[in-house]
Parts: sequence; structure tokens; C-alpha cells
Amino acid sequence: MRNPVAWAFGNEGGGLSNDLESASTRQIHIPQADTPVESLNVAAAVAVCLFEQNRQRLS
Repeated sequence: MRNPVAWAFGNEGGGLSNDLESASTRQIHIPQADTPVESLNVAAAVAVCLFEQNRQRLS
């Protein structure tokens, strides 16, 4: 992720709108261990993505 990035996050239940999803050039998914948790809340997902983006930029 060394190029400029624009993040778009959908809500926990519905995700992104179809228009925004189809306009995106890349989509990511955060892998989760085998747990009873269905999804991360948006704040946690943002934190994970920004942490990884900064980790890659600093390496």
C-alpha cells in the first residue's frame, strides 16, 4: 500500500452500497480466526486497516 489509498467502510450489517462497491478498484477482507464473532465493528476494522497500511509504509 505505497500508492495513495482511499478507504471506504460500510456498516456492520449492510456493508458498502452497490454503487460504491462497483466503483472501487480493490476490496479487502479482514481474516478472522474460527470464533463465534460474525464481524468486527467499523471502528475496529478501521484500526486494523490503518495499522496495516502504516506497517507496510514503514517497512
